[in-house]
Amino acid sequence: MSRFPTRSSRRGVLLNLGGAALLPVPFALNGCDAVDGDGMHVSFSREFNGEDLAADLKAIGAALGDPVMLRVFKQERELEAWVQPGGNGVFKLFRVYPVCYYSGDLGPKIKQGDMQSPEGFYYARAQHVRAQSQYHRAIDFGYPNTYDRAHGYTGSELLIHGNCISSGCYAMTDPLVDELYRMTLATTDVAGQGFWIHAFPFRMTQNNMNRYKDSQWQGFWKQLKSGYDAFELTKMPPSITVEDAHYVVKSVQSA
Repeated sequence: MSRFPTRSSRRGVLLNLGGAALLPVPFALNGCDAVDGDGMHVSFSREFNGEDLAADLKAIGAALGDPVMLRVFKQERELEAWVQPGGNGVFKLFRVYPVCYYSGDLGPKIKQGDMQSPEGFYYARAQHVRAQSQYHRAIDFGYPNTYDRAHGYTGSELLIHGNCISSGCYAMTDPLVDELYRMTLATTDVAGQGFWIHAFPFRMTQNNMNRYKDSQWQGFWKQLKSGYDAFELTKMPPSITVEDAHYVVKSVQSA
């Protein structure tokens, strides 16, 4: 059994587990093989300067360095940033950023060179936050995780990065990834603290699950839906382990 980071002081409840169009890829990248809350939607922009980041965090009672969770939705091409103000209570939706490009179809990345953007549950630390990248700044998923390795999936350098192009990663405009970099860097500067990245094929509503009921990935997506539902219910990142090559999710309540 492998365990993803969680806080042992929180109470958990076990949950039962039960094609998108190819986006254009201008050229290959080396190394990249329903919302609840009032988060601010950020428009697609190459001019966004993020100078109001600290003030905007303060408006929801948060500050740079507070715990962060990122949720990526492939089909909707959106990235949510959630923050836990002061490290206490539930997470609040801070911003919803547009994803400029992703590559591949709906479904997980399974092998090096398949040009798939990852799906799954990841936890990043200081070494995954990069001030310099071939494509501006970058945040590494830490792929492959325990689940990926249990299935023999291969690949590396799966990132959220800038430059608005993708070949297996999630690409943002440079100004938007700058702000994500600042937030996650401040979070990981706190001793012992990382941040969650949950990547989904789409918003895991029952309607969407029914829409793709014939997909070969339906079983995998049911596991992802358990994590999605747990967070939607409690607004706390769930405890996630890998047992018998399956994600096992326990919902977590705030202290």
